[in-house]
Amino acid sequence: MIEMHLILSVIWICVMLTYPSMYDRFLLVVSMGFNVVTVWYAWNRV
Repeated sequence: MIEMHLILSVIWICVMLTYPSMYDRFLLVVSMGFNVVTVWYAWNRV
C-alpha cells in the first residue's frame, strides 16, 4: 500500500512540473500534502 502511494507521488510530481499555472501547482501541492498526511496517519495507526 505504501509503495503504491510512493509511486503515485512520483508520478504526481512529474505531472505537477508540466502545469504552467501557479493555481494548478498550488492545488497539486495541497492535494499532495493531504495524501502525505493520510499515509502518515495510516502508517502510525498500524
